[in-house]
Amino acid sequence: MSWDKIKINKMLHLFAVVFTLLFVCSSYKAYSVDEVRLKKECENILGNCRGTIIVIDLKKRKPVCIVKPVFALEKTYRPGSLFKLVTAVALLEEKKVATGEYIECRNYFKFQDREYICSIPGGHGFVNITSALSQSCSVFFYKMSLRLKPADLTAWAKKMGLGRKIERTDLPGNNKEGKISPPADRRDFISFAVGDHSGILVTPLQIADMMTLIAVGKSIDEEELNTACKSKEERNNEGKKNSGEGRNENNRKKNEEGFSLVLSPSTRKVILEGMTGACEKGTCKEFSSLPVKVAGKTGTVQDDNYPDRTNGWFAGFFPVEDPRFAVVVFVEDGKGYIDATPRGLKVVKYLIKQ
Repeated sequence: MSWDKIKINKMLHLFAVVFTLLFVCSSYKAYSVDEVRLKKECENILGNCRGTIIVIDLKKRKPVCIVKPVFALEKTYRPGSLFKLVTAVALLEEKKVATGEYIECRNYFKFQDREYICSIPGGHGFVNITSALSQSCSVFFYKMSLRLKPADLTAWAKKMGLGRKIERTDLPGNNKEGKISPPADRRDFISFAVGDHSGILVTPLQIADMMTLIAVGKSIDEEELNTACKSKEERNNEGKKNSGEGRNENNRKKNEEGFSLVLSPSTRKVILEGMTGACEKGTCKEFSSLPVKVAGKTGTVQDDNYPDRTNGWFAGFFPVEDPRFAVVVFVEDGKGYIDATPRGLKVVKYLIKQ
């Protein structure tokens, strides 16, 4: 081979290396966000409301925004209809329901001496598990909950990150664990299965962890959580304090305790279809106008401390085909479709522009 050919081959190799590096860098940029600007935007979106907005980078399983961490970590609330996702997973994984099984919702369900009401006057008509999630049909889950053992539903809730303490080093003792304690009375368990019972209390961050699990099959990286909750100065001062060995030990412990979960492909498919349907023509159909497909779920539920008021939830992620961000919005003394969902829509619109 002549010297000229060797030089040409070297130049071609160098060009290939440079092109690869440029492609990798551009791809990384596509999945990055200015965290400072994002937090400021989310603070403006939340306004003076008592509550929180959480944004998770699903590529890194890292929180990139936590507005008002005290509401995200230190307070617990009933999850309301968001818990229907857990009940749906339990029903599917325990083989207690088929995707082609329909029931009729006439707005109410009667069990023994109690009557349980759904959200739509006249009812949702015939629904299966997918459309029940999309339309947030409580009657479907009232009825199907009787097929589940309380212990099984509790186990799935904990596997999906609810009712457990997410470690955070800068707030020792203040990070709430929540509660997953199903009632013994089957009449109360029916309400428990739709997230409207004092036996189930969660933090908004636990809901974000659940969204991460559904979106990508892995939970939030707790070391990244510790960093996200600290100021820039604290991060710089800490340096390399947290070793890789410590992180591995933390992940090993979490695996042993059963908090990591990978949903079966068939179950995940049903959950995604239900959540996507909610954003296309269901309880959060406002997202249907966006250029990307969003999976989401809303919730409006009685406040555990103030029975005369409700709290509002929105939780979701996008794009469905290749999840990039998860967003959780929680508003005290509000409603999911009026207060939380419009704020979630604003957050998603902002992220799409980045």
